[in-house]
Amino acid sequence: KDYGDRLTIVHVKTYDDVRKLFEMMSGNEDMPFKTIIIDPVDRLQELILKAYDNPGNPYAKWEAVFEKLIDIIFYLHKTCVLTVICTTHAALEKDEVSGRVLIAPDFEGKKSYRKIPQVFDIIGYLTQEKDKASGETYRMLNTTPWENLVSKSRIPTLPGKLGNPTMGKVMGYVNEFANPVQKPAVKLAQRSNNNE
Repeated sequence: KDYGDRLTIVHVKTYDDVRKLFEMMSGNEDMPFKTIIIDPVDRLQELILKAYDNPGNPYAKWEAVFEKLIDIIFYLHKTCVLTVICTTHAALEKDEVSGRVLIAPDFEGKKSYRKIPQVFDIIGYLTQEKDKASGETYRMLNTTPWENLVSKSRIPTLPGKLGNPTMGKVMGYVNEFANPVQKPAVKLAQRSNNNE
């Protein structure tokens, strides 16, 4: 709602629709977009699972659900030079090593759960919190890893907790990191021993 005519929404129903969309984008030299949002990415993985379901090879769809998603993310980011944002729901995952239950992004397949979070610079967990003084609720984006939360930020300028996050706020911190403002050098005058 904040972006008006600067936002194009494309609804896809099959993985073939997704392929056609990316083919159209790759042939467009005057790419009007800077950012693509896959919302939600677990739904895209469901479309991949359906497209690659092969009764003769039950593992083919699980390999595709990881490989095709990674291919899409890298294609959009590296080839099309777009910022890629993926939303997904949270899932409770049991860590096979420690036995702890983790709150993690809801990806299809064990390999996706382990490997896809490594690709992103920021993994945030959005919660609603209540202000103790006013009683009002607000959104909080958490990027600091907790004991039971898969989250991270490779952007040191982004706070570990960001209240009422907007794309403008998040991208402001990203841009601050990517394009640091050079502070003017301060030249200190040195005094000689005879105060000249």
